[in-house]
Parts: sequence; structure tokens; C-alpha cells
Amino acid sequence: MAIVFENLVRKGIFLAFVIIISFFFALSFTYADETASSCEECKATYVPGETKDIDALIITDKSCSFCATQMPRELLKSKFPGIKFEAIDYKERQAKKLIAQYNIQTLPYFLIDPLIKEEESFDKFRFLFEEGKTKKVLLRKELAGICLYLKRKEVGNKIDLFLDFYEKGASEVLDALISFSRENKINLDLHFIISQNKKVGYPNEEVWVALAIRELYPNEFNNYIYRRIKDIENTSWVDTAEKEGLSYKKIRDLMTSAAMDKLISKNKQLAEDLMVGDGNVILVKNNRIFKVFNIDKEELKSFFKGGE
Repeated sequence: MAIVFENLVRKGIFLAFVIIISFFFALSFTYADETASSCEECKATYVPGETKDIDALIITDKSCSFCATQMPRELLKSKFPGIKFEAIDYKERQAKKLIAQYNIQTLPYFLIDPLIKEEESFDKFRFLFEEGKTKKVLLRKELAGICLYLKRKEVGNKIDLFLDFYEKGASEVLDALISFSRENKINLDLHFIISQNKKVGYPNEEVWVALAIRELYPNEFNNYIYRRIKDIENTSWVDTAEKEGLSYKKIRDLMTSAAMDKLISKNKQLAEDLMVGDGNVILVKNNRIFKVFNIDKEELKSFFKGGE
């Protein structure tokens, strides 16, 4: 598959966001002083007939091949060997009832039998869960991941790309999305992200320049961004703008004007609403979100067929 998701390398979770990754890394080290491996721990704690069987219901979009849940399942299974999973599609009657009951806003969603709280290891891993208004135990959203926002209105023929100039593969993702949007008459909007990873240069200024160029030179904007990603570690933005025939003075004047504050605020809005803090993330049709590494146009096109 050419649309590759962070979790699809192992057929695991889709997006998220950087928060998901940090949680899993944290889990890997929190109990590093324990000598048993995950597998050994399972053998040591799972006793048929004594360890409780725990039912976990997963509400997801079964039609989405990228909305896999293997990684959170594996995590839960390694800590609670008696857990058993059942997945249902969010369009089913049972799912719709639960979505209304729990006011579920994102998928996938894990509803876990409260028997899990009687497990000996529950207190140690309590931070993985949140308790709802009923007796069910819920897997934290940050660990379940997000692929679908149920409360966001679907907007056809639209892709939003959250782009970090310094992200590996950003130029390839951008290039593929620009050509895809042109070929299929899709509106592509860019939102610039500054992730927490250490960077060379002046990332804030790079974003301000990009916003100014989009405002002043909309026809040259995509070419500038693509070239800037390629040049960012070797040349200044001034050199890149000059290669594109853009006026340094006009760009600098807009960057230092009061209008820049509004452009910056507008650029941040969607990322803050969705808590996106990483680049190479796409929002498809305003309600489906994925972390991508490269693009298969035919797979991406499938989201825009049949009203899906």
C-alpha cells in the first residue's frame, strides 16, 4: 500500500497524532524494572478459569481499511490477557445507540467490561483508562487513536494537509497531494505546523513567510513551499523567494504588519481544534484524519467515491 499510516506498518493505528506515539513509548519504559517480558508476563498471570474473561467492544468504521486497532488491542492484551474483543461498525443499530448514550465523538472507541477493575494489575495501569458516566471503562482517546470525527460535518472534495517544513518526506507528500488535487478537482488547504522536535534555522519565521507568500502570491505559493522544503537546511527563505521571483520587500512588509497576526491565528485554528502537533497529517473531507508517509492516489481517490 502506498498510503502508509503510522500504524499500518504493523497494521496498527492510524493517526494521530504524536500523542499516541509518546504514550506507547512511555508504556515501554514505565515498568522497565520488571524482569518479565510481555509474553512471559501473560504466561505468568493468565490462569484459565481463574483470570477473568473481560469483554471489550470496539466501535469503528469497518469500511475503512486504514482504521485498524491492532496496536491498542495488543497493548491491552499484554496487560490483561483475559480480554476479548468484538468490533462493530458505527453505522449498525447497536453502535448508533451506544454513540448517542456515550456522546461518542471520535472513532475507534473502546468500551470495556468493568470486571477489568478487579484485575490485580488494574491499579498499575489505571492511567490507560477513563471512566464514563456508566459502569463501562473506556480506553483513553490518546491510546485508541482517532480516524473519524463523528461530530464534524463532512465536506466533499476537500483535503487539509498539516505540513511541517522539517518533516521527513514532506516534499513528496506535498507534491503528490498537489497533483492529486488538480487531477481530481479537490480543494487542498495547507496548515503549517511546528512540531516539538529540535530544528535548525527559524521555524516560526518560515511559517510567517509562507503565510505572507500565500496572501501575496497565491499562484506561486505551491512552488515556493515545495522548493523551500527542499532548500530549508541549505539556504535562507530569501534565496528561495528570489529563485521564484518573489519580492523580499513585499513579503517583509506583510510579515511586520498587523495583518500577519490574523494570518497566524487563522493558520493555527484547525490544528488547535484537532490537537494536531505533527506534520504529514491529512484531514480528508473534514472528518477523517491520518498520518501519512507517502501517497497512493488510487487509495486516496476511494475516499471520494460513492459519497463515502
